[in-house]
Order: sequence, then structure tokens, then C-alpha cells
Amino acid sequence: MYLTIFGFLITCGGLLGQDDTNKLRIIAFGAHPDDCEISAGGVGALWAEAGHDFKCVSMT
Repeated sequence: MYLTIFGFLITCGGLLGQDDTNKLRIIAFGAHPDDCEISAGGVGALWAEAGHDFKCVSMT
């Protein structure tokens, strides 16, 4: 079993330079290259399909 470091950073609109569309910017963090995709790939695809920005970050 491996340890997964996983977190979400969700930032809503309203910052300088953003429009008022309530579009989310979501970042998923994983300790290893496939952790993010395994843990959040499905929900990330749903968020992206809904028009939000979704990124995966590997911490190795």
C-alpha cells in the first residue's frame, strides 16, 4: 500500500483579471505521477466537461 498525498485547491471567480462566469480553477495534487489521475481523474473529467479548469500536479 502506498501513501497518497492528495489535495484540492479550488479558486472561484472574482479575482483580478477573471470574468463573472463562476468558473472554477481546480488543482489536484498527487505524490506520484499516477496518483492524481487514479484518485481524481473521473471527477476531474466531469468538472472539465462542465466547463471548469482542472489540472493535475505530481509532487515527485
